[in-house]
Formats: sequence, structure tokens, C-alpha cells
Amino acid sequence: MKLKEIKNWSAEKISLRIFYVLTGFSVLLFLLFFLVGFDLPYIFDPDFNAPLFTDPLLIFMELLLFAALAITGYSVWRGHKCSPKTEKVVNNVPAAKISRITWIGTFACLAITFGIGSTATMVINGRNFEDTLWLRLSDMFVWTSLILLAIAIATVCYGGTKYIRKSKERRKR
Repeated sequence: MKLKEIKNWSAEKISLRIFYVLTGFSVLLFLLFFLVGFDLPYIFDPDFNAPLFTDPLLIFMELLLFAALAITGYSVWRGHKCSPKTEKVVNNVPAAKISRITWIGTFACLAITFGIGSTATMVINGRNFEDTLWLRLSDMFVWTSLILLAIAIATVCYGGTKYIRKSKERRKR
């Protein structure tokens, strides 16, 4: 396989290959994590395990997170820069309005759930965890995920029943 051949691949083929590589590497790393040195006792407290592949697994997850954030940022920047400003309505769908409402709604949901997030002390691994920033951030992500998931389920149900509602309206006429 030559570099010139890869340049001619479709975006779907490239993303599929990247998906396969990341999935294979993840499976390999998790298998190593659970099958090699998983039962090693923690030096400072023998009641806990210190798996051998904890650090490589954490580094891999952090690299994936930063790569996802970088690609997301680049995509948003490129989409904003390259999108024509005249296409506010595409096929009678107000695309710009939907995009704006989605961004504002997600940001508002994140801000509200951060503001009302709990700062109650938690016991983690037998110790009190009292860092209010991280407690609020974790609450923010959990509650925002649940709220957005509920909105997505409600939207799918509403869209799925649209045909039933239209047929009932026709029968009434």
C-alpha cells in the first residue's frame, strides 16, 4: 500500500480503517490490562489491586480524548469557516436555526447542571473526596448526558409517532 493510493480513498474507507485500528488496539490493551498482572497488590495498601497495564491504558484514553477534542475543534472551525452564509434554509429545513439552538441549548444545559451540581463529599477508595470543582464537573456531565439522552428519546418517539398522528388527522377530516 502506497501513500498515493491512500490519498485516493474515500472518507468512508479511511474512517473505517481508523475505526478498525482503534478498536483492535483498544481490545488488545484491555485484554492485556485484564489478563496480564491484574492481581498485583498495590504497594501502599495491599487491599487494592494495581494492574500492570493501568498507566498505558490511562495514557491511551487521554490520547483518545485529546485527539477527539482536537478533531472536534478543527471540524467546528472548518465548518464555520467553509460553510456558505447564504444557506440558512436547506430543503425547507432551517439548518442555521437548528444548529444555533443546539449549540445554545447544550451550553445552557452544561452551565445549569454545573451550577446546581452537588458538592457533597464522597467516599472513594475509603477516603473522603472533597474537591468541589471535580464533584460539580462530574455531576454536570452525568446530568447533562441524562437530559440530552431523554431529549433524544423523546424526539425519536415524537418522530416515530408522526405517521400515526397524521393518519388520525386524515381520518378526522
